Amino acid sequence: ENLRNVISGNRDGIVLKRSQARKSVINKIEGNYIGTNDGGTVAVPNIHRGILLASASEANIIGGNNDSYGNVISGNTGAGIRLDTNAKYNIIRNNLIGTSRSNLQLPNGQGIALYFTAQENQIGGVVEWGNTIAYNSGDGVHVEGPDYIKNSIVSNLIYHNDGKGISLINGAHG
Repeated sequence: ENLRNVISGNRDGIVLKRSQARKSVINKIEGNYIGTNDGGTVAVPNIHRGILLASASEANIIGGNNDSYGNVISGNTGAGIRLDTNAKYNIIRNNLIGTSRSNLQLPNGQGIALYFTAQENQIGGVVEWGNTIAYNSGDGVHVEGPDYIKNSIVSNLIYHNDGKGISLINGAHG
């Protein structure tokens, strides 16, 4: 069994700013319950976001190579994950966003949100790395702004969000 953190009831759950991975150092956020109780079954919201990567936060991995290393990022008032201000080269894989391991509805405001020049990030990837993004009260994946380039959204299960599954706004493109 994985050892995991329960990160809930805060202003923001996890914030990484100005973190640049070096060849041997990559920040990994894996196997946690973010915005839920210790069983991942009841919402205990972080008020703003579950995870925020901002201010040139680069080359981080949220989730893992298989389901047991994925995070449950659910129940947060704002976005489950927000990439902001030059967040680049980040990988988001094998997470449950807005739901639990037993498919309970634990919505975030938005599932994943990309703003302010977040570029070249990977949401999902090969089939084995897809996220489940469901039941969020906004969009499943929300990308907003003209400077979002080369973000990939591939092989995810995106369903039953109150907003759009994937929303591209103000000239955003993949």
